[in-house]
Amino acid sequence: MSAPEPRLGRRLAGLLWPCLAGLLSSAPAQAVDYQVHGFLSQGYILSEGNDFYGDSTRGSWEFYEAGLNGTLKPLPELLVSAQLLLRDAGATDDGGPRLDYAFADYRLLSRGASNLGLRAGRVKNAYGLFNDTRDVLFARPGILLPLSVYFESQGARTLLFASDGAQAYGGLNLGDHYLSLVATYAPDHRLGQSEEARLAGPLADLGDVQLRDFRLARVQDDWGDGRWTAALSYIHGHMVFDAHPGVPTDFDFRFNLYLLSARYNAERYSLTAEYGITDFDGTLQTFGPPSQVDFLSEGYYLQADYFLEPRWTLSGRYDVGTLDRSDRDGSRCATSTGQPQDRHACFSRDLSAGLHWRPDPHWGFWAEYHWIDGTYSVSQQDNANRALDPHWSMLLLMASYRF
Repeated sequence: MSAPEPRLGRRLAGLLWPCLAGLLSSAPAQAVDYQVHGFLSQGYILSEGNDFYGDSTRGSWEFYEAGLNGTLKPLPELLVSAQLLLRDAGATDDGGPRLDYAFADYRLLSRGASNLGLRAGRVKNAYGLFNDTRDVLFARPGILLPLSVYFESQGARTLLFASDGAQAYGGLNLGDHYLSLVATYAPDHRLGQSEEARLAGPLADLGDVQLRDFRLARVQDDWGDGRWTAALSYIHGHMVFDAHPGVPTDFDFRFNLYLLSARYNAERYSLTAEYGITDFDGTLQTFGPPSQVDFLSEGYYLQADYFLEPRWTLSGRYDVGTLDRSDRDGSRCATSTGQPQDRHACFSRDLSAGLHWRPDPHWGFWAEYHWIDGTYSVSQQDNANRALDPHWSMLLLMASYRF
């Protein structure tokens, strides 16, 4: 059963889409500036050792994305934007339709390249270089985003991509540099049922998960006519588990995530790197006395893209994720459980190579192969009731059409 949308999301769905339809239908008479776009992507995954997005050890087609989005400008200072999305990603996404984002954007100031504005609704979160465009395959650095930084396989995609709340943004030119800042605040809310299941696992059936004081910010600098980009992102949240009466399980922790991003674009190649740490602090109780949770997780990757010609791109990426930065080889993780094989559950090292072909502006075809050491990035829901293989690999193929 898919999760019900939060109240604000339902209200936005009920208000924004009728507004879009009404304004679009009357566009010739009122000369409303509008655009409608969409995309459809279908993937295939064949893995050895562990399942990823479905039963991929036997070959899985449970990876598709389809979206329809529209924007309109009823006033010069006002932009309304919304997108409906269908996404299937094995057990981490159910393929049902949802309102991916829907917001009103009011431009307070627009003077040359300088701007200042406010957004309200289900706004796209500014995090790293690719989060706010992660829904479109053409705008991603590969079929999969770097798992250590964007948590694609750990059920956090919906939480990271958009928030029901308010957002302020601004940008200005300083010589050769363009500086921009985006800040988002989301009111306290209970996670949807599917989000709870993906993030809390079996605990989701024992209570409700509340997300409080959720806020994000990103400052970014672009210079050298777009050749250089550097950014710093920050996310803070307070996650609380409200157990059902009589359930002796509880958790309450705060997290602070810092992500440093950099990219260089040359004529024939590009280099991209991001490094993030997440500080977890709180308490955890599972059928016993509560214990303190205090550790730093770490994720980073380096990717190189070589443009063979305008339509062909060759890429390589090394992506590393660690549950506890002070235990990069997982030895303490294995000691705490008494199971030597658990060492590999606390890290992942993913080396991948990819090829991308765009025959025209509307079509794209991708192929990637991943060699992975460790199971930190494995979806537990896709591998329920089975032993995980610490050394595994997978082939991913994907085709996409956009209009």
